[in-house]
Amino acid sequence: MKVTGIVSEYNPFHYGHQYHIHKTRELTQCDVLINVMSGHFVQRGEASLAYKWDRARKGIEEGCDIVIELPYIYATQSADGFAYGAIRSLQLAGVDHIVFGSESNDLDALKQMAEITPAYDPSKSFAQSTQMQSNDILGVAYMKALKDTNITPLCIKRTNGYHDLAVKGNIASATGIRQRFLQKEDVSFLTPLSEALHARFAMEHYYPYLQMLLFTQAKQHLESIFLMEEGLENRMITCAKQCTTMKSFVDACISKRYTRSRIQRTILQILTQTTKQEVKQLSDLQHIRILAMNETGRAYIKQLKKTEVIIASRFNQIPKAYREMDLRAASAYAIPLSSEERLSFIKKELQSFIQVGL
Repeated sequence: MKVTGIVSEYNPFHYGHQYHIHKTRELTQCDVLINVMSGHFVQRGEASLAYKWDRARKGIEEGCDIVIELPYIYATQSADGFAYGAIRSLQLAGVDHIVFGSESNDLDALKQMAEITPAYDPSKSFAQSTQMQSNDILGVAYMKALKDTNITPLCIKRTNGYHDLAVKGNIASATGIRQRFLQKEDVSFLTPLSEALHARFAMEHYYPYLQMLLFTQAKQHLESIFLMEEGLENRMITCAKQCTTMKSFVDACISKRYTRSRIQRTILQILTQTTKQEVKQLSDLQHIRILAMNETGRAYIKQLKKTEVIIASRFNQIPKAYREMDLRAASAYAIPLSSEERLSFIKKELQSFIQVGL
């Protein structure tokens, strides 16, 4: 049986993602396609504009057999941390190939770069660690994470740049689609998930809560927050006193040392109250959480259950340390919702996966 893996965020799903799924099946002729996807928050340091359940369902409808969730702590790190969590999840899921998009589409060059880049340092962004400015940063991180696995990598040419704002027919980057959507422009021709997008999950709506935390929490506690290094908490407190919007706050915090993405990822750790100590004590990833699957996926999971892999089809089956982080992430994500909606949202978080086409 051929089992192939892909990694996604689908914030939102677009036609480049559709191409990725179809090309992956064409290249590998796989029997099972497994997708590991970010949950409520994504690697750029933002809240997803669509619920993860809607994104997971779309993944299945477009050709994946199983969608599993990348745990919060990996989904919100720089390239190396993100890649470790994604590749480890696919390894646990038993995949033999991974197919990812690449601007250069040069697998040998990515392998060579992976050999010379330094070890993963969670306190730094990948670009800071390597002085690398390539759009293939994530591809190199995948290659590094694959070193001690039996997973064979394949790459395909990206249909556009990762942050490209240009539109080519019905193809646009997720960044471009989000920007258009938040500017109240029509994006229905760019994403089949247009009706599932919610402007209330724009990061601006989290700013009052962030300000409150920065104003009321002791500096000693803020220093303990994951990714908070070298007095960044002082800079953030100062900026929070001067800035009235999330955008102006982030802009003010950016420096030569801290990139926009790094600032945004640190903000998420504050919102979720994730500390350095709990990340340091976190055990190696040993579980996969299923978000959605079809009949083919169900049959494969039945086989996988015969192994030692922890398969969490319900929230309470996730190991405790990861479960606590993921629940805090869900609670933080729900901040813009009404009280009634928030309770309903958390209840859904605790339920089992979505079954598509069964």
